[in-house]
Amino acid sequence: MISLEYRHAPEHPFPAAHEDVLAGYEWAVENSGQYNADADRLALVGESVGGNMGNMVVATAMAARNQQLTEPDHVVSVYPVAQSNFNTESYEANEAALPLSLAMMA
Repeated sequence: MISLEYRHAPEHPFPAAHEDVLAGYEWAVENSGQYNADADRLALVGESVGGNMGNMVVATAMAARNQQLTEPDHVVSVYPVAQSNFNTESYEANEAALPLSLAMMA
């Protein structure tokens, strides 16, 4: 398992974080042999970061496909923010949910 650090906004605006995650993914694939890892069995996993890390792993998988890099076998995106509409049944039903209320998400 490799955990990545990446540049954060607002000091480093979009797409800096996505570029860093893709570069880290490419590095992991290229250097997998050093860590006795199997580059033919890859998974990308992202959790939250305000929903963004989940989105970054999806974007990384798509970039790998589009750039004809080694593609991951699995992508796990844990509670990503997949839309910007806060007027949904789910948001309304969970308006006061902890730790991420509607107000915090907005």
